[in-house]
Amino acid sequence: MLRGRPPLRLLDFALGVDGCAPGGQRDHDAADESAEGPGRRPTRAAGAPPVLDVDALRAGYGDVTVLRGVSFEVGPGEIVALVGANGAGKTTTLRTISGLLRPTGGAVRFVGERIDGLPTHEIVGRGLLQVPEGRKIFPSLSVQENLELGSYLPAAKARRAERLAQVLALFPILAERRRQPAGTLSGGEQQMLAIGRSLMGGPRLLMLDEPSLGLAPRVVDRIFEVIDRIRAQEIPVLLVEQNVHRSLALADRAYVLEQGAVTLSGRGAELAARDEVRRAYLGLSRDNDRITSSDATG
Repeated sequence: MLRGRPPLRLLDFALGVDGCAPGGQRDHDAADESAEGPGRRPTRAAGAPPVLDVDALRAGYGDVTVLRGVSFEVGPGEIVALVGANGAGKTTTLRTISGLLRPTGGAVRFVGERIDGLPTHEIVGRGLLQVPEGRKIFPSLSVQENLELGSYLPAAKARRAERLAQVLALFPILAERRRQPAGTLSGGEQQMLAIGRSLMGGPRLLMLDEPSLGLAPRVVDRIFEVIDRIRAQEIPVLLVEQNVHRSLALADRAYVLEQGAVTLSGRGAELAARDEVRRAYLGLSRDNDRITSSDATG
């Protein structure tokens, strides 16, 4: 546990820290920017500085180094995807940004200020929120109680009623079931609840870790529609998602992680068209769009 950290055990539990764990596609103009190789970032549109700037980030577990100089940025109103095979370092990246894992090198800047090394509750208080893999809801609490926990910190609590109304409008099924124990919801409904809980905190940037994992295709469609609607509200999104095809179709830009380092970056549509990405993560090639299980690794 990080030193100096107050005992916000409910927050820790929801984020999965210290081992705790409870029971729309957009068109892109690919002509004016090409995908780039290791060590380079795809150019964002000129204008405001990045909301999130990760620079040469290094982190790991004990003596095992997982992140080996990861660099990327997320601009205002963007969806940026991190894609890669299992073990590439995607979730470790999110955990390090969130303060759940202390970096061993590099820097993380959020709206211009360094946050690497800060305790998790301070990072959340600044508006950088994560929806963890596996949802991490509180099954014995009601849907509404789970949502209200997302406004646990004082600044968010002051706008709890307003944001609760917004979240229930975004997810009408949660409004219908607001008094039910969260553990009685379906997997897709629980994922909506986890996203809604983070929105209750008033994020300035939202990080999503595998939001479609284990969900039925029609529910996946709904989740990606919601992510696009979040972007439409000018909340930038950092997306880690095992459905690489859907991620690249939705993302403004994307970065490919391999063995803890960025090896490719560019606009989502451009990366989806690159042969090495299509073979490694989509099971496709330019000449043959059939899924080939021998090539598919993601």
